[in-house]
Amino acid sequence: MEERSDRRRLDYWTKIEKSLLDKKGEDFEEAIFMLLSRCGFDVAWESKNSDIDILAVSPNGCLVVECTWDPPSVVMAQDLKESAKSYRNEENPRVLPVLATNQTSSDDLDQDMKKMHQDGEVFFLTRDRLKQLVDAVQHESL
Repeated sequence: MEERSDRRRLDYWTKIEKSLLDKKGEDFEEAIFMLLSRCGFDVAWESKNSDIDILAVSPNGCLVVECTWDPPSVVMAQDLKESAKSYRNEENPRVLPVLATNQTSSDDLDQDMKKMHQDGEVFFLTRDRLKQLVDAVQHESL
């Protein structure tokens, strides 16, 4: 009997994880795109002229994602929250704004951003949460 190797899949996940945690700019956006695709979302990488970077859609709703390699701010979060409102309608009532960054951990968010996250106004996909998500999705995939 032939033993099946998961080496290619492990190399793929290592590449995604490295890009999520160490890259910036379009490389970081592409890694977020790949991760959300692997999570089962139908994902669109928006144009440079768009207010958002990524739109990820599922039967349960959609994620409006802004990627940043700068430390997140309340202003960024408020802008994203406003942009996300334009995607909400009767057919798509559940729209979640997500600010993704690999430069900050969830402990480093200020109180206002933590409150926004807890209240479900804007979700912060921080470095530590990215790592947890990659581990969970990788485990499911393998």
